[in-house]
Amino acid sequence: MLRPSGGVFGPGQIAALVWAPSMGLIGPLIKQLTESDDADRIVFITNLVSVPLSIIPALWVWTWPPLAVWPQLVLLGVFAVLGHMTLVRGFAIADASLAMTFNFSRLPFSVLVGYLVFGELIDVWTWVGAIVIFAASVFVTHREARLARNTLSSQE
Repeated sequence: MLRPSGGVFGPGQIAALVWAPSMGLIGPLIKQLTESDDADRIVFITNLVSVPLSIIPALWVWTWPPLAVWPQLVLLGVFAVLGHMTLVRGFAIADASLAMTFNFSRLPFSVLVGYLVFGELIDVWTWVGAIVIFAASVFVTHREARLARNTLSSQE
């Protein structure tokens, strides 16, 4: 999350600003894809395209990791693909706004891993940002449920 204090603004902050609206577009696009295609095929094609595209910039800075780290990297890859599969399957069976709400559940886990693994302390701005994101997710979920109920009652 970008800090409201207006501190240093660099490539990481620009990446975050590009990433946020991109994630907002990805949910509805994946939902549309799952209406006409299999969820596992979507994951396969996404990885088939993204791996070669990721290799290109990696070639400029790549160094081989130590052999001891490879099992962890393989495990990370397995969990990443499984997570992607469950996310796309979630989009296939649920409304995109509901699936994205559950996607925000990553936030507390990220904070916990950051604290336990990297010793990162949670400051007040992290809590403020987390509360804003959580409140927005609850609001959207509640609003979508209310709209769905109104649509059902008007159809009866």
